[in-house]
This record gives sequence, C-alpha cells and structure tokens, in this order.
Amino acid sequence: MIMKICGINNFYNRNRVSCQKQSAQEVSQKGEMTPQDIICVRISFKSGCDHSTYGGYRTSFFRDLDTLNTVVNYLEKTFPKGTVILDYACSSGKEALSLNMLFKDRSKYKIKGFDISKNAIDYANKGFCGIYSSEEFLIMPEDSIEDEPKKELSNIFKKFFDGTEEGETEPFYFFLKCFGKVKVKESFKDNVSFALGDINDVHKAAKRQKVGAIFFRNAFHQMFYEYFLNDWYYSGDHDAKINDIIRKIYNRLEPGGIFVTGDCYEEHIINAWTSTPQEECREVEIEGKQKRILKKPPIHKALENQGFVPIYSTPGKVGEIPTVWQKPM
Repeated sequence: MIMKICGINNFYNRNRVSCQKQSAQEVSQKGEMTPQDIICVRISFKSGCDHSTYGGYRTSFFRDLDTLNTVVNYLEKTFPKGTVILDYACSSGKEALSLNMLFKDRSKYKIKGFDISKNAIDYANKGFCGIYSSEEFLIMPEDSIEDEPKKELSNIFKKFFDGTEEGETEPFYFFLKCFGKVKVKESFKDNVSFALGDINDVHKAAKRQKVGAIFFRNAFHQMFYEYFLNDWYYSGDHDAKINDIIRKIYNRLEPGGIFVTGDCYEEHIINAWTSTPQEECREVEIEGKQKRILKKPPIHKALENQGFVPIYSTPGKVGEIPTVWQKPM
C-alpha cells in the first residue's frame, strides 16, 4: 500500500530498516543485476562527491545542491520559455528528479535521463527509490529536522514522493543501510523520462534537437583514466575520444547552453606520470601528502579547446573545480 503524503513521517518511523548484506555475486544470482550491470556500477552508480552539500560517494537526492541550484537558476533565466535537459549516467534517476523538484515551472523543462544499464533504467521508470544515510532527513518528521535548509528540502520532497511498502530498493546499493522506500507520484513524472543511452551517442538522442543542458557527472574518469596504486592517472591515449564526445556535446547545445560535470576528486585531480614533462605538472599537497598532478585535466583542456567557458565552480582540495561550462551565446 502506498502511504499518503500525510503519513510519510509515520512511515519513516515504522520502516527504518537495514538492507540485506549481499555480495554482488549473490545479487546477480538472484536475477536483480547481471554481471555486466555490476561492472557498470563503476560508471553508472558510483559518483564521487567530495564537496557536495548533501550526498555521499554515490548518486543521491540533491547531491551537490549548490551546483543544481546554479543550473536551475541559469536555465530559468537563459531559457525562460523552457528547454530540454539530457542527464547521462543518470543511474536510478535521483539526480533528474532532484533537478525537477527545483524548477519553479516544471512544465517548461523536459528532463531525459540516460544510462548504459538496463537495470538502472528499469528502476528509474518504476519510480521506487531507497532512502540512504545522506538522504534520511528527506523523510523525517519536520519537527525532528533542526537544519533549516534540510527542512525546506524535506518539505519540497514530500510534495512529490509518497512513502511506500511496495517495490524493491535498488540492488546496486546492497551494501548500504536503507532507511525506507519512496515512490514518485505519477503527476511528477510528466516531464521526466528515462531510457537506455550512452554519452557516446549524445548526438543522436532526443530527436537530435538542440538542448539547454547536458549532464555527465563523475563518470568521465571511469571511462578514460587509469587507476594505479590508489590514484588516477591519464596516459594521453584517449585525447581523440574525449575531444569527440565534447564536440558532440557542444553541437547538441543551444547557444548559451551548459555542460555540467561532476565535482569528484578523480574527475579533476589527475596524477602525472614520472615521464610527464614538468611544464605540464604542478606540485600540490593533498591530505598531508605531496602530489604531482596535471596542471590541466584532459576534460578541462578539451572543453576549453572546443570553446566552452566555465561559469561556476565548487570548492576543491586544491582550489576551485569548474563544474558548469557554457557554450557561448
């Protein structure tokens, strides 16, 4: 039975349950995820977020809220009559739904989420979501939330979601404690859709129409960087592919349109190999350790070469990280 909105707080109190502890192999054997999906967790579901306002090291509701608010305000000002937003590596849809909750007039803005995992898209289309540690406040009773910004977000959230005892929580979070389940109201999904899709095919999506924004957050490094001795490196072998994706993104955007990247450490702080020329590197201290990193990450270089201009940055470990890039008007 789906709980009425007035009962979501009682639902929360009755359903603070722990997720079953299952291995990826056990989940796969139950048919909830294929081995390929488990591999794809690295790209689709893991979303590092060192400096987000709310959210942890994965996709969650209102993750990196400051960036989401910046994007919404920019789109409402730049495209007051509305536009289309493409969200790649959308996972189970929490980012797209968070974005939708923040618009003043949602009917003007069509959000299309894409992911390479069929299971992720199936969960996004079903509309069931597990609530995890960083999101717990969203379903808590209002009088138990002391932080005013969180209380405001919780009130917004409860307008669009009902507590539920139906459905299964996302199997790709089998290792996390679940505090309850919610289901998105059907009326809230009118302008949001989810489908299989790959960022490499961004030039084909949404009937090839020009769009106002494209999201691809915290996934580039999984595609193109090398993980070696607990750090991320770049060999330089993927310049052509990165430039091709950025070119496709640029061409899909309307003049003034924006590309939104993630703020995770791995996306922007790339360690230099010993063979990397010194003029391309800089020395920084991160968590008490000296590191030799690239002055300009490959993604930043490709964006600038294509003509993008950074218009918003979030605080990072070694300075600000540009996360919103504009195609010139």
